[in-house]
Amino acid sequence: MKAKDPRDNRRYKARRLQVLNAGGWVCYYCGQEASQVDHVIPIANGGDPMSLDNLVPACKRCNLSKGKKSQGVFLAI
Repeated sequence: MKAKDPRDNRRYKARRLQVLNAGGWVCYYCGQEASQVDHVIPIANGGDPMSLDNLVPACKRCNLSKGKKSQGVFLAI
């Protein structure tokens, strides 16, 4: 059985809005309008899904492009 996604709850959704509001709804990577939150250290690589230190606003394009890459690897591309 697959584990429940930690992002699928009210607490995460509130944290997501907190990050987007704090970042002015601007993508950390490209400066376009952000509609998503990216995990600096991907959850798949052990990143904390709720830590403010691990969350940045991101547009859909950057978030999908970054995928499971670390922030350093993504920014170096």
